[in-house]
Amino acid sequence: MIIPQVSVVVLQDQKQFNQEAKKWAPGVEGLQAFGRLQPKLNRCIIYVKDPDWQYHPEWMGHELAHCVWGRWHQ
Repeated sequence: MIIPQVSVVVLQDQKQFNQEAKKWAPGVEGLQAFGRLQPKLNRCIIYVKDPDWQYHPEWMGHELAHCVWGRWHQ
């Protein structure tokens, strides 16, 4: 198994989170975090809320699992 390079983007507030979600996960409702796989670059980018704003580390773990094992949501 080849594990991609993982990067984490920490979003500072709801406005920034909404902007990035609209760009990378348009039309998806109820996001708490999200990931973006770039297979040609062997890279996965995880977008999470700044823990100083909302602390939910389980969402980063959820997205990391997608980066490593796939099983992306439809």
